[in-house]
Amino acid sequence: MNNTPDLLSPVVTPDSNQLAQAVETLRRQFQTTLIILIILSGAINLYLLRQFTTLRKEIAVVEPQVKKMASDFERVTRPLMNSFLKQLTDYAQTHPDFRPLLAKYNIQSTPASAGTATPIPAPATPPPAIPAPK
Repeated sequence: MNNTPDLLSPVVTPDSNQLAQAVETLRRQFQTTLIILIILSGAINLYLLRQFTTLRKEIAVVEPQVKKMASDFERVTRPLMNSFLKQLTDYAQTHPDFRPLLAKYNIQSTPASAGTATPIPAPATPPPAIPAPK
């Protein structure tokens, strides 16, 4: 008479063999994923180690050249720059119309004991952008 299923009847559940098989499958997938992750991280570490050793060799080659360039700058170029800046400030002292140029580039003379002019660091605000030609 009544064709509706009985609500009090037990729910059909998979047997324990099927559950054990599903757990085992998940376990294998997890282990496989971990193995792949370990292999991948090892490969990345080997790559980074190789890059590190290559860069160390390059630095060993370039370092003497950079040190020579820096010493040449300190020995030759810096005195020339200081001499030029001193000449600019001396010229500005005798020619007042030249002072705005020095002020524009923040070049001021140092105390008389040093006798050289040094540039002052640029202001924190960037200069206005020059519009592109149309």
